[in-house]
Amino acid sequence: MRAATAAYLGRYRGQTRLHCESDLRVFLRWCADHDLGPLAAVRTDTERYLRSLQDVRQYQPSTVSRRLSIVAGSP
Repeated sequence: MRAATAAYLGRYRGQTRLHCESDLRVFLRWCADHDLGPLAAVRTDTERYLRSLQDVRQYQPSTVSRRLSIVAGSP
């Protein structure tokens, strides 16, 4: 998983990389808490993650969008 994470983050630099790394860390922690392999996540898992960002963590919509874009693979 470390190699995949490093490869994914390799395209980013500076502050963008720090923010992407933080967002990815949150997703990986959520996966671990739910006994889910991050690379095995399917749409329903992504939707559960989205709900946790909105309902449990109560992030602002812009933060939810940014954190979800990391899971979707689009900056």
